[in-house]
Amino acid sequence: MAILYGLHAVEQALKAGRLLERILVVRGCGGRRLAQLLAAARAREVLVRFVSREDADRLARTKTHQGVVAVSGAKLYTDLEELLRSARQPALFVLLDGVEDPYNLGAIVRTAHCAGADGLILPA
Repeated sequence: MAILYGLHAVEQALKAGRLLERILVVRGCGGRRLAQLLAAARAREVLVRFVSREDADRLARTKTHQGVVAVSGAKLYTDLEELLRSARQPALFVLLDGVEDPYNLGAIVRTAHCAGADGLILPA
């Protein structure tokens, strides 16, 4: 999961079509820009929740979030056929099975990315 905060960052994520799980808005915040952001979120069917300032501070790990914090899905999944179709030739895939520790998975993902892998294949 990735955390985005601030009006501009969340607006840009919505415009770019980034997968957002939810947007948290501090109760009592308002304004034209926030209203436009919320309209865009609703149009993309992104869940919007209203939270306390303390909850937003804790999630963003800062107090400079302008009343808006978004939780972005860090994982993008596709089906195997699409992955194979979009890969270069020859392709490099990393196949994983039985990885239980999220730190090990993160290390494998970073290593595969640095090695230029076309994708990771995980069991359902």
